[in-house]
Amino acid sequence: MKTKGLTLTELAAVIATIVLLTGVLMPALNGSRETAIRLVCQTNLTGIGRAMAAYANEHDGEYPRAGPWDCVWSTVGHLPSSNWYKETAFNLAQATVTSSFYLLIKGRHLTPKQFLCKGDDGVIEFNKDLVGPTAGMPPPGIDYRDPVNWNDFGSGWGPLPWPGEFVSYAYHMPYLEKNLRKISFAISDMSHPAAPVCADRNPWLDKNVVERPTDPTDYENFSSVCHGGKGQNVLYKSLAVKFEKKPTCGIGKDNIYTHGNYSTGQGHPVGTPPAGNGDGWAAGYQDGYLVGEKNSKEP
Repeated sequence: MKTKGLTLTELAAVIATIVLLTGVLMPALNGSRETAIRLVCQTNLTGIGRAMAAYANEHDGEYPRAGPWDCVWSTVGHLPSSNWYKETAFNLAQATVTSSFYLLIKGRHLTPKQFLCKGDDGVIEFNKDLVGPTAGMPPPGIDYRDPVNWNDFGSGWGPLPWPGEFVSYAYHMPYLEKNLRKISFAISDMSHPAAPVCADRNPWLDKNVVERPTDPTDYENFSSVCHGGKGQNVLYKSLAVKFEKKPTCGIGKDNIYTHGNYSTGQGHPVGTPPAGNGDGWAAGYQDGYLVGEKNSKEP
């Protein structure tokens, strides 16, 4: 018995149906993937928030801040000393934002994987297999392959990876101003519950951003690109994590990715964006200024 095949009309109808279903289902699948990435990212930030609270409980209410008391933000994107497994890594009283995060690994509160957002293109998990020889030899009995003995994610020296390549998140500026006033507005147990502590990578310091706004009136619509530019997960001092569609979500609708007005000590929906490495600091206790290290060695 002969089997009758599909006519051209029937075949065209089948193809049209497949195309139609693909057009309907693909956006839903992409939306599900975006939601899943967002939820994993929120879980990471929740864990970071709890670890920071535990750290503060062990350190007189102070949140993680690497380096000596007079530390400022490194202007080169990595620790000034290549001996990053020694305390002399901070011998120039400069530190990185990532080295402050790294205190949570040294204290065994978190693992490197918890600092990665799957929506952050190019970020990699920090592990001992990515670490090459350091400049100089560690002291006797110190294993430089043990992450607990290091002070940051990568050293950035020579061929070694850049610290910002291992961390997807921005942190409220923990360091002092680079002037004689020596004032720090770091997060502590005394900070307002609505103060933003961490968020997705600052777009002003992200190699994945193709174009940055040039008009300050557009700054308040310039979100992190880790979630397609649709917004950012933000961790607040209260330990709440929310997906904010705009970066103007600090106290008084402050822009969390720019620093505010020094005369008023408050943030601003526009503010001044960071430039280069180690630029800017919070203007006051009401100014949320969340920054991290660049994810590229390029200027």
